[in-house]
Amino acid sequence: MYKRLLAVMLVLAIASLSSIKASAASNPAFTTAHVYQDKTLCADAEFMTGIGKDLTDLGAKFKATDVKDVPSTANTFLVIAGMRQKYEDMGSVKPECLDLQFETIIAFSNASDILALAMAAQVDTANADTYNKILPDQLTRFQNSANNLLILSGIATPPADGSSVGRISSITSAKCEDADFLTTLGTDLQGFSDTLNSTDMQDLAAISQSILAVSALRQQYEDLKAPSGCELTQLAAIMTLSNATDLLGLGLAAKADTANAKPTRRPSIAR
Repeated sequence: MYKRLLAVMLVLAIASLSSIKASAASNPAFTTAHVYQDKTLCADAEFMTGIGKDLTDLGAKFKATDVKDVPSTANTFLVIAGMRQKYEDMGSVKPECLDLQFETIIAFSNASDILALAMAAQVDTANADTYNKILPDQLTRFQNSANNLLILSGIATPPADGSSVGRISSITSAKCEDADFLTTLGTDLQGFSDTLNSTDMQDLAAISQSILAVSALRQQYEDLKAPSGCELTQLAAIMTLSNATDLLGLGLAAKADTANAKPTRRPSIAR
């Protein structure tokens, strides 16, 4: 039941996302009908086609993953991390495509969270039922992030309330001066540091639990409405936490898949 639910939900999400590629190819220059919040949507056909291909590859990778096998799941977790990092490292994205770039990062982060829950259920069997109950909510979260990609690509309908989906285009200032926000961030990052330092990297269950804890903190900042001027600080925190889960995931993969632990070399993850 667990694997069937995972497969069905992901097929539905990825199928809709693959339309980004088709849209970019058939309509590389969006018309005035595709203007959202008075900001022109991304019209870079090559960039959008690349996203569509990566999301299609993501769907294929999910289908090939045995979510009852720790090495298989951990490997897919790392593959998705590599996909996300590619978009983090892109430095030549056109200004009108920056919102789409960042939401792609968010979508891949939430796809990784699905695998994190699957790994947790495998290695922390005492709490497996708890993780499996959380899975549908995480699948919904991933679908919502996927829908944001469709909106920013001009494929799906924007929110009826007129709220902005794009995070980059909503930035008002690069100077964060909100004391409460900065204090809370400092406290959260200290807790995050404590989590990393206290994780027993020889214990699969402990690593998996830490991945989920860091992912939950990242999601908290994804959902947060940052004070004016603190949006860039918020986005930096999100990407920092995403890369921290990559490191933990790499540690889990090395521990669970000893056959490939030594030859595995992923320098992009140690960021």
